[in-house]
Amino acid sequence: MSYQALARSERPQTFSEVVGQEPVTTTLKNAINQRRVGHAYLFTGPRGVGKTSTARILAKALNCLAFSEPTPTPCNECANCIAITNGNSLDVIEIDGASNRGIEEIRSLRENVKFAPAGSRKKVYIIDEVHMLTEQAFNALLKTLEEPPDHVVFMFATTEPRKIPATILSRTQRFDLREITSDDIFRHLKKLTTGKDIAADDAGLRLIAFKAHGSLRDSLSLLDQAIAYGDGKITTTAIGPLLGLLDSEAYYNLVELFIAQDTAGSLEQLNRIISEGYTPFDLVTGILAYLRHLLLVKVKAGKLIALERGEAELVKLRTQAEKVSSARLLQFIQVLLSLESTVRKSSSAEILLELAIIKITEFGHDIPYEELLSRLDELEKSLVSGQPVRPPPASGEKIVRPPLEQAVVKTVPTASGTDTVTEREAAPITGGDKVKWWPIFLERLGADNKHAMQNHLHSHVVKVEQHGEKIVLKIDNQTSYNSLKRPENLEYLSAKIRDILGENFTISCEQVKSAKPRTASSGLGTESRLPALPKVDDPTIRMVIDKFQGQLTDFKPESRTVKEDLASEKYE
Repeated sequence: MSYQALARSERPQTFSEVVGQEPVTTTLKNAINQRRVGHAYLFTGPRGVGKTSTARILAKALNCLAFSEPTPTPCNECANCIAITNGNSLDVIEIDGASNRGIEEIRSLRENVKFAPAGSRKKVYIIDEVHMLTEQAFNALLKTLEEPPDHVVFMFATTEPRKIPATILSRTQRFDLREITSDDIFRHLKKLTTGKDIAADDAGLRLIAFKAHGSLRDSLSLLDQAIAYGDGKITTTAIGPLLGLLDSEAYYNLVELFIAQDTAGSLEQLNRIISEGYTPFDLVTGILAYLRHLLLVKVKAGKLIALERGEAELVKLRTQAEKVSSARLLQFIQVLLSLESTVRKSSSAEILLELAIIKITEFGHDIPYEELLSRLDELEKSLVSGQPVRPPPASGEKIVRPPLEQAVVKTVPTASGTDTVTEREAAPITGGDKVKWWPIFLERLGADNKHAMQNHLHSHVVKVEQHGEKIVLKIDNQTSYNSLKRPENLEYLSAKIRDILGENFTISCEQVKSAKPRTASSGLGTESRLPALPKVDDPTIRMVIDKFQGQLTDFKPESRTVKEDLASEKYE
């Protein structure tokens, strides 16, 4: 006989042989024992986890001739079991939903279900990739699926259950098959190679199990390739280039160089690995997987790694995890994650990987998070006040911020000499250097794209008062007051001021009478004049402002509020 691939010859033939799906197989066996077999089943899950195989085993369990009734342990020796295994049973009809997806095929199925099985207890229809059926085909199937003849059982398999109409889902018993763990796949491959006298070391089999990504069928296909590539022997060294994966020792050595910030050594190791046939993408994905395991060990999640890598490797990971902080590992992972999406398609993948490694190794020593915050705080203060930055506080030193003062309000002459405008200075913090927090406050709002709120505050807050831990904003505009006093806006502003001042401050709003001149008439005509702008020394800026003001003066909105908003907000 011609050779049959392991993915076909090693398909499970009984419920006990199905790997990693105990909740599903246990439920089906109990249903058979209790004579509670349904008329329609839906098996969902990723590729290669046993959906169609489970359906075939259930079909054999219902029709095995070695027992007078359905059994959870079919014999696999009677005529029905053999026919179902070989795929030539007259009573177990397998349909490919991708190539038989139209309404005509479903109409033909509806006509055939009325006929009794030829030599079995049940006629079973197994439709694979059922989500590929058309909407009309699903509609044609509905009535038959809800009330099929007593001798018919439907079994559907799909990788895309969300594409199946809810009317179909509600008429089936759904079983979700999960991805198979690397440890379960490794044990299955170990048992298989031992039974077939195939020389295989555990490290090589674990590499195959890891590369399969939860699919037992994929792992069997990879095992077939590995046996051929290694001339009947499966070792990490032999199959590494085939799978695009290094053994854990290579990753361990590379990460050791990262931790030691040995840029030259890291690049030499990288070039050596690539010269052996590994692609940059293989390296990125492999290093990321190793760093993930290292980070999990660092945060005390070692049991997860023991299942995937084994206890021996877990010991090495723990030793290495003690040499590096979690923050540093996260930095390694973030750099490589940003590279993963581009390195596969890039013509300069090797250069990109080299740059990433340089970034990792040249990052420098860890800086405590609290110290970074302190430095940023001092830098913001120096930018506003013009004072030099203080040296960072000693370790353990608490940063004490001085109390808040009221805002200073100044009135200055305008360009026309007849009107006045309010020029607001930031409320200073007393004690030590005079630091103005108001510009920082407004800048934070702009950084968060809160431009409307920023304009309201900048244009209509005429005074800032402090009462203990409460900051009161005096607002001279009804529209701005109504907007800012909303609970969600006050909560947001309070959070922002706490970010800056580091205390339990809260912000509230009070409306005050506007100091801006207004015309007595209720309507606006040509006699109404917008507030003039302050004098600007730079002639170029002055020219632009004068032109802009002229355009606003010619504009006649329908209400005073709109014109005031234009005057106050757009100039700023």
